[in-house]
Amino acid sequence: MPGDDLNRHSEQSARSRGRLSWAVGLAAGAVLAATVVVPSYAGDLADTSENRSGDTFRDSVEAATEAALAEDHDHDHDHTDPATKNLVSRSVADESDPLATDPTTDAEVAANAATVAARRDRNEPTLLAGPAPDRRRVSPEDRYAMAGGCYAIGARDRWVRRSGEGFRASARRIGAAEPLHFQATDLGKYLLYATKKDFVAAGSGDPLGLTGASGVVAADEPSPSADWKVVKRRSTFRFRLPSTGKALGVDKAGNLVLADKPAPFTIRRTSSCARWPEIRTNVAGRPHRGETSFAEVRGYTDAHTHGMAFEFLGGEVHCGKPWDPYGVEYALVDCDDHTATGGNGAVLEGFLSGRPTHDPVGWPTFKDWPAPDSLTHEGTYYKWMERSWRGGLRLFVNLLVENNKLCEIYPLKRNSCDDMDSIRLQAKRMKQFERYIDAQAGGPGEGWYRIVRSPFEARRVINEGKLAVVMGIETSVVFGCTMKADVPQCTAEEIERQLDEVHKMGVRQMELVNKFDNALSGVAGDAGQ
Repeated sequence: MPGDDLNRHSEQSARSRGRLSWAVGLAAGAVLAATVVVPSYAGDLADTSENRSGDTFRDSVEAATEAALAEDHDHDHDHTDPATKNLVSRSVADESDPLATDPTTDAEVAANAATVAARRDRNEPTLLAGPAPDRRRVSPEDRYAMAGGCYAIGARDRWVRRSGEGFRASARRIGAAEPLHFQATDLGKYLLYATKKDFVAAGSGDPLGLTGASGVVAADEPSPSADWKVVKRRSTFRFRLPSTGKALGVDKAGNLVLADKPAPFTIRRTSSCARWPEIRTNVAGRPHRGETSFAEVRGYTDAHTHGMAFEFLGGEVHCGKPWDPYGVEYALVDCDDHTATGGNGAVLEGFLSGRPTHDPVGWPTFKDWPAPDSLTHEGTYYKWMERSWRGGLRLFVNLLVENNKLCEIYPLKRNSCDDMDSIRLQAKRMKQFERYIDAQAGGPGEGWYRIVRSPFEARRVINEGKLAVVMGIETSVVFGCTMKADVPQCTAEEIERQLDEVHKMGVRQMELVNKFDNALSGVAGDAGQ
């Protein structure tokens, strides 16, 4: 991801900007039209043989389908009539249709109401203040503990300071060392952010060290050449650079270089680091927790959010993302097509928001987005989510989402439009996001964002004062179960196999249909019609 982000801002000529705006405008119009006029099976009637292995399978499915439709379901609505085919699933009580009548008796209604009233009179559970953050030690206790801290590093009884365009272990006093802010990019990985708002990085002249030890310099931008993996051995630390296969070393003159063998470094807490650019939560106090892991919980829930939607519809419709290893300056940026036209070519954004143009700048001004009516821009950045968690959010349902037909219409894409490919990618991003929050908090399992897989685990997480996150699915063609010429394009065995797959992935909630009919269910439409 980081490499892709760094290449997003190449210059474009006026002619290319015009072509891009025109193409996106046509695509946005097509997407909007598709939401209204695309039929339920979304063009699948044209191909009845895709990804199938011959007529034998098709004949068996058709026979099973005909048999199912011929069964007496004790109701007379037409399965092919869009106005009535889903009647049972969303109808009100209708005495003429026993399947549409609420079976709850008056006695059951009264008992349920009495239960609710009785629960209102119960004592509130005991809530405790969350644990106070651990005091940062003079020397980090492990390779995760440096996250967000200000440190000096030393080697050979000397502290590292600036030297020309690079760094050198030459200071006798820690007060003369270069203060480095350790900004976590992942668990145990850091950008070393120096006082001139630059980074300790591999030099570009010989990044692989093919001609000998390569220099380490102060770089203006974060990159894989500045993303150090740290390992602790006894009381010292080693810095490796995965992008090069090399490690941080020290030559005879004390200069920091890339070398095959890592040098041992000491790390000590210091002060006067440059402030890392980031959004503040502006929340005081400690989040509440329960008295025990199994106590009754308190808080509020967000039952329907698409936190990883920056990867859906091909990955180029949604602008910005919830986090980036290199920080807010790379996470909260507008889409390329919006930026190329100064916010004037964003037809889809304009239609959805009702505003013909917008300021494409996100961080740090946030003039026009995020906003409730700005539906193509990021609204779940991790610091905003942290603010909600600190304010009482304790249960969060994140739905992995896709619509392959709208994805295929939109011309700008970097991801597959296949629903299940997108679901798998977004589930992977959820786990990376959890790791990123853990990295900021000081180690595996330390973060406030916890993906849970059972009600018992959710209760324990909430009673720890953290956010229990349920992974769900909301997509049009789940498991590839579309329809072609009224024939389901999946079998019971395929559904079972993929159910096992997504369950292992962590999915615990599913919406079986979204926008278009599939072989499992039919849609009611956004207006319930």
